[in-house]
Amino acid sequence: TLFRSLTLLRLSEDVFVLERLPPDSGNLLKDYLLHNMAPILSLIQYTIEDHSSSFKRVKDLPTQPSKAKASCLAVVSALNTLSNYLSWMTVWYITEQNCKILRTLWQLLDEPEMQLHAADCILVAVNRMDEFQYSKSLLMVLFEDDAMEYIVSSTQLDHVNEIGRAH
Repeated sequence: TLFRSLTLLRLSEDVFVLERLPPDSGNLLKDYLLHNMAPILSLIQYTIEDHSSSFKRVKDLPTQPSKAKASCLAVVSALNTLSNYLSWMTVWYITEQNCKILRTLWQLLDEPEMQLHAADCILVAVNRMDEFQYSKSLLMVLFEDDAMEYIVSSTQLDHVNEIGRAH
């Protein structure tokens, strides 16, 4: 877990550094990262799925607050890394495997601790859909019943939280 977290942190830093490098060096690093995007995204996807399921199992257990917090932080770290990559990677990866990344992000909208980070990733992905073939895939996933349920559920949860804060 620590190794995965450090790897994600390093991958996220690479993207940040990429933006500050001179074009020649930046292009070299970008080409390397693009060439290895499949395993990078697999690591991010695995981390999100593994730690979000762990978080869901232990979040309500009074004896496991540190494990829940650690799992949540791992997911948030992976989501931050994913958000950085989504802004420049090849759009095909977003729609790969029937939009698996987006389907995972929809499910995180139900978790208040991860909701904003997941929504940020979804927003970045949606803003990248400038080619019709990819837009069509995204729209088909976006308007599926499951996706709509997660979106509506998260807005209701947010509304309930706002009412609770007002009182």
